[in-house]
Amino acid sequence: MSQPWYASIPKLGFGLMRLPTLPDGGQKDIDYAKVQEMVDLYMSRGFSYFDTAYVYHEGHSEEVVKNCLVPKYPRDSFYLATKMPGHRGGYVQRMTPTEIFEDQLRKCRTEYFDFYLLHNVAENS
Repeated sequence: MSQPWYASIPKLGFGLMRLPTLPDGGQKDIDYAKVQEMVDLYMSRGFSYFDTAYVYHEGHSEEVVKNCLVPKYPRDSFYLATKMPGHRGGYVQRMTPTEIFEDQLRKCRTEYFDFYLLHNVAENS
């Protein structure tokens, strides 16, 4: 019996929720040089799954994919997951799901996501 396609994915994901930031910086001030080192080490060890979300790092986490992953690695060399925000507060409230999805593709500079999840689903959302 053959194994499912996902059995070959190494079992350690690289989460883009809590990234290093520049000294005295806020959540938007990601230390891209440090993150690039981390991405390169992760990829060099044979891992390939990256997980981000629309709201991580105040909306800037997906840009890490655009800046540290997409320019350096072929798109078929990694798996990419992101999430549609289940909550509809703040700036997300003013956008349709289609606008959010298209913004995510632009922010990540990719044509597709391997996994697209619902994020922070709650009773009132």
